Amino acid sequence: MIIIRKIDDIPENLPDPVATIGNFDGVHRGHCEIFRRVRQAARDRNGVSVAITFFPHPLKVLAPAKSFKLITTYSQKEALIESSGIDYLVSIPFSREFAGISAGEFVREILVDRIGMKKIIIGYDYAFGRKREGDVHLLRKPLLGRYFSIGGPVVSGLQRGRALGFATANVVPEEELLPKPGVYAVKVEYSGTIYDGACNIGFNPTFKNGELTVEAHILDFEEDIYGRELRIHFIERIRDERKFSDVGDLKKAIEKDVAACREILTGVTLDLDRM
Repeated sequence: MIIIRKIDDIPENLPDPVATIGNFDGVHRGHCEIFRRVRQAARDRNGVSVAITFFPHPLKVLAPAKSFKLITTYSQKEALIESSGIDYLVSIPFSREFAGISAGEFVREILVDRIGMKKIIIGYDYAFGRKREGDVHLLRKPLLGRYFSIGGPVVSGLQRGRALGFATANVVPEEELLPKPGVYAVKVEYSGTIYDGACNIGFNPTFKNGELTVEAHILDFEEDIYGRELRIHFIERIRDERKFSDVGDLKKAIEKDVAACREILTGVTLDLDRM
């Protein structure tokens, strides 16, 4: 494991970094599970795993009068993280000045600009940044000010989605550049209204379709919109496109995907006036 103790010492062009952030005191089983997921996600994209922590512990700086005792020494924590198989440990010096950085600045200037983070995995209740304003919902927001989107008319498809119980809008996008094939949690913009949805981009390998399609399932929506224009805003990638052994397995996977999209999209809003 390579340990980096200054932000300025972070190497340029780390290959596809997958990161996690935390104080990791004790490096308990929950931390180890997060590290395992980070390593796996890094392997999946041929990237490197990065753990980001702080020294000293933020409470030692922000609340020195409190009787706050750590489970492990800092050197023990480093050794335990190294034993978990993480590639890089970024140990950021913590000070009152650093504590004044907003969560948004931390994401942009350190996670994105310095580390080049491609994916992050954190505990559901982890908070960071000034006044603990950064959380999983902030990290799900676009780092470039807006979500990537594509748009185009809805055309007639093969009706397979409806037969599976999940009617889809087959969109012919105007854009030349599309996201990587896979399943995404999306927001669908139609006639001035935003709806939650799930989108599949790919070649429908289960049916050996052969042609690249963009299919959006709009949650809790039953209008006939053939010939109308949609814009699909990509919020989070769910999984790669896969070939299933039969239609039953495909239907189960779609049910799981839709449930995941509902959970991810809860609390995610789009401001059409700023898009």
